[in-house]
Amino acid sequence: MDKMGKDDLPPLGGKPHGKDKVPNQIRRNAAAARENPPVEDQPQPQDQGGEFGDGSEMSQDWRKTPNAMAKVIRQKLEICWAIVLTYMLQAITNITYPNGFVEFLHEDLVVHLKLKKKTKKQSQPSLKLTNLQKAIDHIADPGLLKKKSSGATQPGSKTGFHGAWQFKTEISLSADSIKAKVDFSPVAISFAVDARFHALKKNIYKVGDTTEPLDTTEPLGEGEVEVEGHAVLIVGYGYTKDKQLFFLGFGRIFIDESSKTTLVYPVV
Repeated sequence: MDKMGKDDLPPLGGKPHGKDKVPNQIRRNAAAARENPPVEDQPQPQDQGGEFGDGSEMSQDWRKTPNAMAKVIRQKLEICWAIVLTYMLQAITNITYPNGFVEFLHEDLVVHLKLKKKTKKQSQPSLKLTNLQKAIDHIADPGLLKKKSSGATQPGSKTGFHGAWQFKTEISLSADSIKAKVDFSPVAISFAVDARFHALKKNIYKVGDTTEPLDTTEPLGEGEVEVEGHAVLIVGYGYTKDKQLFFLGFGRIFIDESSKTTLVYPVV
């Protein structure tokens, strides 16, 4: 893994060399300010709503760790598994080795697991993943291709640095157990979602008690909503004003003993 050298580090203060060349006008303005200090502003009322507008507060937030989180991209449902697992690999790698920064290609995972399996009858296979373990095994060995610092990186290439990590899965862990995993690193979680999830914004989505999408070949009954599997990267957790635990992924996610989930986390 590439490491930063002394010349790559940003300057952190210190005295400039040579004579002080501050313009006279700036000197005069500073002197005038000392002689006539401004009247202190009245304290402004602070926003009590916080990030979510309802008084909720974050307790663990990996977004605040430098270089841990990848740039957010528009996530398509069919490749959500590839994006989430790639971002989790990137996060745990950069958290563990903070002196360097790496980005991995989620397209590399898609190419190896999906796009190379074309048939005559199916020129463009579905990008949905039916077996999450196959992706986990691939990340363990041979790993995912690192993005080049300059120039294009070809997904599926055997040349170049490949980052690998051992991930583990757990089914329907308790919220407290998931919280303990998030203390060490971001984690991936998959569950069934419906249309309400996509309109979540700042609200909290309650993970339901089903792990399988509904059979959409049959008409939906009264009160039923179309459900599909989705994977989300959990980057932290917090509590609402009334002390309800939530996880931060795409919006806020509420998990209780009835929620059916699959958790993927790095072995540390």
